[in-house]
Amino acid sequence: MGRERSAGDDVELVAVVVGGQSWAFPLAAVARVVGMVAVSPLPESPMGIRGAVNVGGEIVPVLDLDLRIGRPTTERGPSARLVLARTNTRRVALPVDDVLGVISIERGRIGPPVEQSPAPMAGVASLEDGVLAIYDLDAFLTADDEVALDAALTGAAR
Repeated sequence: MGRERSAGDDVELVAVVVGGQSWAFPLAAVARVVGMVAVSPLPESPMGIRGAVNVGGEIVPVLDLDLRIGRPTTERGPSARLVLARTNTRRVALPVDDVLGVISIERGRIGPPVEQSPAPMAGVASLEDGVLAIYDLDAFLTADDEVALDAALTGAAR
């Protein structure tokens, strides 16, 4: 007989499209999705940071997902979205082309990350219509990047 599934066997993800590819972020890391806004430059920030946005009075860095998935940086139009999320160390904004929604995937359908991917991946989910790469937000910035970003954000707040 088949084993009974419980909600604990599922992983909830926010599925998005970046550069024509499907990606996902863990739902627990995502605070909300907002419309695209102008991104202000953030001088002295590390590679991989597009700039910053003001979210409720807080300066939030905007991560460059294009760069991390090995694509040239592209400007997103007004129909794009910003996913506001939290890493282990800070709030971040992630520009995406589209948000597909929240999906639940059986934990057993998630495999290890693809080797030699330019993107920091937490794993790959097997779906009926393909695969979904799960982004590892905590691996986006190195410890040195974190220090440089803190300095850039402190300078921008002045």
